[in-house]
Amino acid sequence: LQATGTRIGLKPGERLSAGDLLAATVVRSANDACRALAEHLGGSVKTFVQAMNGRAFMLGLADTKFADPCGHDREGQYSSATDLVRLAEVLSMVQPFEKHALEANVNTWLQANELPMKKVAQPARVAITGRTRSPGLFEVMEVLGREKTLDRLRRGAEIAAAAEQPSV
Repeated sequence: LQATGTRIGLKPGERLSAGDLLAATVVRSANDACRALAEHLGGSVKTFVQAMNGRAFMLGLADTKFADPCGHDREGQYSSATDLVRLAEVLSMVQPFEKHALEANVNTWLQANELPMKKVAQPARVAITGRTRSPGLFEVMEVLGREKTLDRLRRGAEIAAAAEQPSV
């Protein structure tokens, strides 16, 4: 499996359950697990990315286009601030606002919308922590609490939306 960045070290022919691959993708940001899952579910990475784009269209994400299933920067891949707003909406309903509940609710939302964690994790991490790398995102959210987390996500979405506006 060709994967860069964080990996769990999958070997050719190694078999894991889809649930284990998803957990490695979401919790560890394991790109080799993400690619294996994309190949398993889509038949190929290319077909899986096409399905992601179809689902984004069906969800009304007019300013979102995927080029990589794991969220790596690729030419032609982009999204708007809308996803941060949607993530904030999902998080606002999490009870209790604790790491395990946050993680479970976000994972459920990502699966329901067929979105990779990488797509929303990095913008959310930057909006919440101000850094591109940080300790566990859900732990940081729990420490900050509901209001600060949501405020930071909303502010991040506002900044991203302003950056998307054409300059005059």
